[in-house]
Amino acid sequence: MRELLSLRKTRFLLAGNILSHVGNGIAMIAVPWLFVKQANGDQIYGYTTMAAALITMLMLLYIGTLIDKFSRKKILVVTEWVGLIGTIVIALLEWQNEQPSVYSLVTMFLMGSMIYSMHFPTRFAFTQEIFEPRHYQQLNGLLEIQGQIAFMVAGGLGGFLVEHTTFTNVMLIDAATFLLGAVFFMLIPYKPTPKEGTQTKSAWVNLKEGISFIRTYKHTTNFFVFTMLPFISVLIGLFLIPIYVSDVLKADATVYGWHEVIWAIGSIIAGITIPVLAQKVRGRELVILSVSVYSLTIILLVLDIGVLAFLAVSMLMGWGNAGRRVARATVIMENVDNKMIGRMNATLMSFGKLIQFFLVYIFTLIIPLWGAKSAFAVLGVLLVFICWGAWVSNKRFVSALEFQK
Repeated sequence: MRELLSLRKTRFLLAGNILSHVGNGIAMIAVPWLFVKQANGDQIYGYTTMAAALITMLMLLYIGTLIDKFSRKKILVVTEWVGLIGTIVIALLEWQNEQPSVYSLVTMFLMGSMIYSMHFPTRFAFTQEIFEPRHYQQLNGLLEIQGQIAFMVAGGLGGFLVEHTTFTNVMLIDAATFLLGAVFFMLIPYKPTPKEGTQTKSAWVNLKEGISFIRTYKHTTNFFVFTMLPFISVLIGLFLIPIYVSDVLKADATVYGWHEVIWAIGSIIAGITIPVLAQKVRGRELVILSVSVYSLTIILLVLDIGVLAFLAVSMLMGWGNAGRRVARATVIMENVDNKMIGRMNATLMSFGKLIQFFLVYIFTLIIPLWGAKSAFAVLGVLLVFICWGAWVSNKRFVSALEFQK
């Protein structure tokens, strides 16, 4: 760990990444809250969320080709500049308004979703490219820890700013984090790896190659598909948890706030413990363990539990979800060629966005009829199936790198 942190590229990557997370996080926390204060804000927010899922799904199909075709560092920097310019423009448009317009909120939410969809797969491929395989586990643990710290900072800062200052000032602070993030990414030492076979091909050809890769190496990618799906349930949980706290636990917003904090603490613990456990347990088994823990927590929410038990479950939820991300990221880096990782990862994320869109629609129909607890029961059944699929696909797993040999 000390060796990894002594590297200049590690320090600049962590600094740029945490600033990018804080910047995007402030907007993604402040904007939904401001939506609620608008007339028919709940409905508009719901439609905006579904629109964001569809747009990012289509984007991800194309993003993968960009990641494998161009400099990953340049893409990260350009993404930060887009966030900087976009937030400044919105700030100027809302300069004299006491309350932001619906159009500005929708634009900011969609822009934030698109920035995240561009940033995550690009950073994933970038870190695999510039670091040695022996650093993958520790690096992914560090990125998870800083991501959760950024989430807590963004949550606290976003909640405070939206209550104590204007929307314009929130956007200007947001813009400052994007600017600093771009500067740190620019400072990362980087020599692009030649990407043979992608520079002269169209995006459509590269996209077909990404899909072909997934089909050809199905004994590799099936595992990644099943272990990606719990992330979709996390996104659904963001919709269900506030309803669960209010309708089932009969608690106030303070309990929901503590859920977010304790979730983040569990995630930070995962970022510390998963690299340690990886020295004794194989990466794929760690992924399955994490998925199983997270699935168990969802099933526990179906039982009659109190607030304290719910908060304890929240820590396990954070550990299970973050543990899956850290361990899964390392397994992908160790088993997929860097020349194809952008297209493969972006295609899988796009597939996940499509599933998210349909599940959000289904659960929107379920909750008024059966309630949040029943929705979690359905989600629990789906996660049991996912655990089974992950276990079976692990038994048949063959590394794409070994297959190529």
